[in-house]
Amino acid sequence: MAVALSFLALAGAVAWDHHHHHHYYPPTPSHHHHDWTPSPHSPPGPSRESAQVHIALGKTKSELNVAWRATDESKESSVEYGTDCSNLDKKVSGDSRKFTQDYGRTWYTRTATLTGLEVDTKYCYRVSDSEETFETLHRRQGAPYKHLLYADMGAKGAHAICDACTVDSESCDKDVCAKAQNPNAGLISEVATADLIFHGGDFAYDMGDYKGDIGDAFMANIEQLAAHVPYMVSHGNHEVKRTNLPHYIERFRNMPSNADVPTFHTVNGDGATNSMYYSFDHGMVHYVIFTSELWHHLAGMDRNVTIDKMVAWLKADLAEANKHRDEYPWILVSGHRAFYTSMEKGASCYPTDKPMREALEDILFDAGVDIVMNGHVHNYERAWPVYKEKATYSTTDMNAPMYVVSGAGGCHETASAFEAPEPHWSAFRSNTYGYSRMTVHNATHLHWEQVSTDPLAFPMSEYGKVIDDVWLVQHNHGPFKRTSAPQGTACPAGLAKTHDRFTPEFLGIAGQVDVPRDAPTWQHVAAFKEQYGEAAYEAVKAAALGKLNNATGAAGLYQWYTPPQ
Repeated sequence: MAVALSFLALAGAVAWDHHHHHHYYPPTPSHHHHDWTPSPHSPPGPSRESAQVHIALGKTKSELNVAWRATDESKESSVEYGTDCSNLDKKVSGDSRKFTQDYGRTWYTRTATLTGLEVDTKYCYRVSDSEETFETLHRRQGAPYKHLLYADMGAKGAHAICDACTVDSESCDKDVCAKAQNPNAGLISEVATADLIFHGGDFAYDMGDYKGDIGDAFMANIEQLAAHVPYMVSHGNHEVKRTNLPHYIERFRNMPSNADVPTFHTVNGDGATNSMYYSFDHGMVHYVIFTSELWHHLAGMDRNVTIDKMVAWLKADLAEANKHRDEYPWILVSGHRAFYTSMEKGASCYPTDKPMREALEDILFDAGVDIVMNGHVHNYERAWPVYKEKATYSTTDMNAPMYVVSGAGGCHETASAFEAPEPHWSAFRSNTYGYSRMTVHNATHLHWEQVSTDPLAFPMSEYGKVIDDVWLVQHNHGPFKRTSAPQGTACPAGLAKTHDRFTPEFLGIAGQVDVPRDAPTWQHVAAFKEQYGEAAYEAVKAAALGKLNNATGAAGLYQWYTPPQ
């Protein structure tokens, strides 16, 4: 009883995030989403001076869309470019849109489209508001093609970028990453060989906070990636708030939108590109992007963008994509919220997301979508090919989409422990930071990997380690058939895998319950809750997360926690 009371005494340390009710973190001021008072951890001034350059695919193979920010309206908006970095012999004018939603300041988003580009050719370019020249290889030709995918990455704690990114600072730009212990791991190590980066929603945490300083810091951080590799995006729930939505729409208006509603209205005004839903082709993959937030807070914010319109557009786009599977055989669909996740205490998805799944699952199945990539849940989980909660325990000639949650890019909202056993449809799950690497080898073979980038909970030698590795083999691209849909309801023993940072030792509950020490964490958690109560468990978990979030690095962490061997 004394043990239980000591745990209950910690209950006051539990903080509750009403946006992500499955996340707990210590109640420090810098973790509060709606704190508008400048904090000692707010980003340094240089973030505002950065041009925050980022590129996106154009609507044709000969185009590239460049976007950046400016503070001086009097300067022209233009981009110089060419194949010789010492002689940028071409110039294109860009546009400029005033941004007025950050209290006390006005700045400008600018975009320009480079035209007449040859594929598989290196180009150099320089925007009018920066003295730096960037290089990019335009639409490299020849498989394999490397795509990097993740969601839920903040300015703070962006561990996927490099091992020098911390939860103590929003600054993780190229100067910070130049000090990384292992420059051959993390996203910075992939820039030279990556064909595309896709960020599936939830940026910066949050873009509009501290008068837009958090958004500036995030965009400055990703410039070392996004100025060289097309950085494609989708909308997340953190881009719903009145102060964040215009940041997303305006900063990423260089997306090659082909939505039937071409522009999207925000409080910043009309005329910006509608990047809520659109599609594009690259590296043998047809990407289809939609916003899951129409089923949530976004409804009504732009009356021209509705669920019915988006779903009708989605059906038409997928039908057209199936006519071109000779050139783009693989189809990947992404919306922010998860269709399948085991974080909801054993349920297959969050109850609030069931309407979205009910509206779209049949459409994705009937169109023969290969991969559905989501975020929102701050972990990684790969499902077997699954339809209506029934699975096929093989990725060869799949008969349903493979659903993947890749929401572990890193931010100050850490993941939670797995508190329920793996559902039968779950092939692999991990609550460590990381990103997904998708390598498309040809029309029939695709290699999917999850790269762990967790410098806090694991030794630095494991930063960049591949923890999940699977080949997708598909000889029959096209619509799936209901008559041959998955039927499995019990995963064969030994197939499901969990890579868990939340060991019983980590949580501080090892030896407190009558469960074998090598049993899965969820068994320890269940027994602890039964013996001591829910409040006691939440208290010890908050204390453990507090130690993790306050650790300055691996050395400090290992004083109290030794990862399993």
